[in-house]
Amino acid sequence: MKVQYSVLLPLVALVISGVQAGTVTNNSDSGPGSLREVLGAAGNNGVIDFDQSLNGATITLSSGALTTTGLTLTIDASALASGVTLSGDHSSSILRIGEDEGTLRPDVTLKKLHLRNGNNTSGYGGGIYAFQCHLVMEACSIRDCVSATVGGDLLIGNGGGILAYQSELVLEACVIRDCSSAADGGGIWGNAVSGSIKRCMITGNQSGGYGGGIFLIGVSTNSLGISSSQISGNKSLNGGGIYNFSASPRIANCSVQGNLGGGLQNFAPPGFPLSEPVLRNSIVWGNSASGGSTTAPEQLGNSGDSHPDVDYCLIEGASDATSFKDGNLVVWGSGNLDGTLAANDPQFVGAVPAANAPSSAANLRVLGSSPVWNRGNNAFGSTALDLAGNVRIQNVTIDLGAYESGCDYAVWAALYADNQTAGLDHDNDGVPNGVEYFMGQTGSGFTSIPAVVNSAGVLTWAWPRDPNASAAFKFQISDTLDGTDWEDVVPPDPSINTTDPNQVIYTFGPKHFCRFVVTP
Repeated sequence: MKVQYSVLLPLVALVISGVQAGTVTNNSDSGPGSLREVLGAAGNNGVIDFDQSLNGATITLSSGALTTTGLTLTIDASALASGVTLSGDHSSSILRIGEDEGTLRPDVTLKKLHLRNGNNTSGYGGGIYAFQCHLVMEACSIRDCVSATVGGDLLIGNGGGILAYQSELVLEACVIRDCSSAADGGGIWGNAVSGSIKRCMITGNQSGGYGGGIFLIGVSTNSLGISSSQISGNKSLNGGGIYNFSASPRIANCSVQGNLGGGLQNFAPPGFPLSEPVLRNSIVWGNSASGGSTTAPEQLGNSGDSHPDVDYCLIEGASDATSFKDGNLVVWGSGNLDGTLAANDPQFVGAVPAANAPSSAANLRVLGSSPVWNRGNNAFGSTALDLAGNVRIQNVTIDLGAYESGCDYAVWAALYADNQTAGLDHDNDGVPNGVEYFMGQTGSGFTSIPAVVNSAGVLTWAWPRDPNASAAFKFQISDTLDGTDWEDVVPPDPSINTTDPNQVIYTFGPKHFCRFVVTP
């Protein structure tokens, strides 16, 4: 492992109203109206947006990565339903920020951009290289990016998705998956970084050394928070999920599952700052060093001057500090669940074995009988929404893991891969998918997915009713999905939205699964 350590320098982000820098009007690599041309002409504090004709378009960067130094700017594709994809075409990284040392520190915001097929042959940052900057990413994704170089016997490559050095990272609702690095940090490599990673999916990444999902070095206590995120199916020699080298991130309401090379590994050599990560309201389960056993030390491994602080968590194979190889290193709180009991299996909807890593297939929502419901500490919750976008606290007390219990329509798509086949009946109750999962609308699809809104603890489910439908219907909810506990919502006749007569409103208490039953 090649290590470069530095002291984190404070970053100050100026809040200034943005000015229109230009609109990207085509998907050309360069020339008038291209992103490269608009970016090159942008002044400080500029906002770059995209013409509606570019919804879902791919911009292939055939002449190399986009670069920016010393500017405060925003590249915003959030007005486009499908965003915009930037492709490195397997020949270059995609975005390089603040690369020239000595310039003013850039402050860059990216919205709804999808970075694909970056390849940094210099070995650092396959998707994004961020040097001494403030980088904000909202609803973005990085996928299939690589950092590696070979020179003689030398093999180097850090940060397959993102490499950040002395930078502040603010990532929210982002996906980093299927990226790789020859050395460390398959998904993210961070040296002396601060900020937050909220409601993100970091899955299916791999590295040849340390930190398949995330590699951190020199992160001071509580300077970086990772919350309401899923870190699963990543692979490395050590720290398949997260590797903390003299790093102390705060990890809250995360689900760390199925990582090969271990879940979280913490290490601090003599003379370096301690590695003291703080874990709260999190699930660490099904990670393995070899793809076989899943003992407590393989979920949370510690060596050197590392002292993780764990409370209100569920860690497989762990009932107290002595469950770990070096139990004296773990600060074990009183709110943890006993991970040695079969009854405390989190019951993920779709766990994937660590042996399958790298894999992005895991669905870490939990079934209604899971022991992680209402077992967290509200004081440690750090996001208003969970990973799926649901209100975080559904029933007085926060749950463990990345997903909150409550009515989550998206669960249906995960449980039934072919749920858009309307005539099938997966739960064998005589009501076909086209009735249960398409809200009473017959045919092979639906036009919109209903939303669940939590207002002062009252859940409301709204759906656009077909004004031409003549069928009678009722709305039912379930805790377990076992087919025996479906109950009608009371009152059976829902209210009609006064602002939209075609929208029906249901109000009910916290449950996990929902369905409509229609009588022809």
